[in-house]
Amino acid sequence: MCLELVHEQMIHMHVQMIHMHVQMIHMHAQMIHMHAQMTHMHAQMIHMHAQMIHMHAQMIHVHAQMIHMHAQMIHMHVQMIHMHIQMIHMHVQMIHMRVQMIHMGCFDTDGDGAVTDTELQAYIAALVPELPGLQGIDRSMAVDTYAQIAARKFLFFLGKKGK
Repeated sequence: MCLELVHEQMIHMHVQMIHMHVQMIHMHAQMIHMHAQMTHMHAQMIHMHAQMIHMHAQMIHVHAQMIHMHAQMIHMHVQMIHMHIQMIHMHVQMIHMRVQMIHMGCFDTDGDGAVTDTELQAYIAALVPELPGLQGIDRSMAVDTYAQIAARKFLFFLGKKGK
């Protein structure tokens, strides 16, 4: 009987060991399942990270396009400012020409809309103090001589003999 009891205990221990072995296999399967879930979650995180990187790259591309468009707008604005400056310069030149015409018109003593040789000489003589190259000229006969020569050259280049 003793042998039977030992044998029975051994079977019982063997059954417990098999039961423990089954529990270990079950726990190992759960661990494998958890590892699979973690691997899947890790893969999803990597995928989400890749999507975020892609979105970031797209945002950088859009930002670069916006910077390029802004640079083009600044360039166009600079060109427009340059054109405005040119227009102002032309306007100032036109005003200066009108002032000179009005000034010259003051020497049209008979008011006929044209200046004679003498009137043109008087106009040029009046300009001598304003001309930088002639400021040191003696106001005596030199001014009159210069005005007479300049008026005749002016009329010559216009192809006119004067009034």
